[in-house]
Amino acid sequence: MIKLIVFDIDGVLTDGSYLIDTKGNEFKKINFKDLDSFTKLKQLNIDILFLTGEKNYISKYFYKKFQPTYFIDGAKDKIKILKDFCTSNNLKFDDICYIGDGKNDIDCMKKCKISIAPLNAITEVKNVANYNLNIKGGDGVVYEVYNIIKNITTSSNNDLKQFNKIINEHNEILRKIWNDDILKQKIDLAINIIKSSLKNKKMILVCGNGGSAADAQHFVAELVSKFNYDRKSLGAIALTTNSSILTSIGNDYDFDNIFKRQIEGLGKENDVLIAISTSGNSTNIKLAIEEAIKRNMKVILLTSEICNYKDDKNLIILKVPSEKTPRIQEIHIMIIHYICEIIEKYFLKEKNE
Repeated sequence: MIKLIVFDIDGVLTDGSYLIDTKGNEFKKINFKDLDSFTKLKQLNIDILFLTGEKNYISKYFYKKFQPTYFIDGAKDKIKILKDFCTSNNLKFDDICYIGDGKNDIDCMKKCKISIAPLNAITEVKNVANYNLNIKGGDGVVYEVYNIIKNITTSSNNDLKQFNKIINEHNEILRKIWNDDILKQKIDLAINIIKSSLKNKKMILVCGNGGSAADAQHFVAELVSKFNYDRKSLGAIALTTNSSILTSIGNDYDFDNIFKRQIEGLGKENDVLIAISTSGNSTNIKLAIEEAIKRNMKVILLTSEICNYKDDKNLIILKVPSEKTPRIQEIHIMIIHYICEIIEKYFLKEKNE
């Protein structure tokens, strides 16, 4: 978020040239388009600093005419002055947009979040600038700067609105879970099933597709390694990790069988299958569940409200109350972490006893 815009004057608000009359008086041109645009720029509620190496009646005139928030003239060492200014005003260089055209601006432009160079800037300045304008200093630079900053600000505001929307969606799901005693009871039941299985030296098999495959591996890592505390390793396998198995089953049979086939070879009575699926309707997940139940394994399905499965004696379904895949996956991780935390505390206590 830009909090300060810094303008050099000569070569930015002017074209850098002097007009001299027959009596030797020096004059600078002022562009009223820049003056009008400066009013619009101020409406963005961003502070403006004029930082110029000049110190004469011309620089003072620009200060009086444009009325920036801050004005520093006679600035020969601009980077030092800008550092001191930031310290005094609790700013960072990442808060600043700098518009310059000459060698004394280069160090400042390298440091600041955004740097802009007019068309008549020297080559070294153009090389470090984030934006190179198609107009010269004095020909409407302020208007171009206004458009750049406005677009950045609008984009940032839209991003922030989207982020707030995501937070609201997340909070709404959590509110529903908070009031859903049945879901909480089923989560505790799932934990007890996993604890009992592990205590009796049975295995936890975990599977999922895409992001849920990553969640499956995450789950297994927390069990086999640790969640928070040092305790004995717990037996768990992610059915998503062996590329040779996955590709050979996919090639020799088909993709729908990649988990089912592994359960045929690895699954035993009273082992637990944890299937993770945002929809609950993936064919390879369905076949895995059917195979696990056939082998008298316990099955826990982490899914969502759009899943068509129903609970039975060997199948516990934990449905996140949402239809949006990203929100479902976020809550899946929260539930996984809760399960891992409670299981770890159980086996940690057992170890200490």
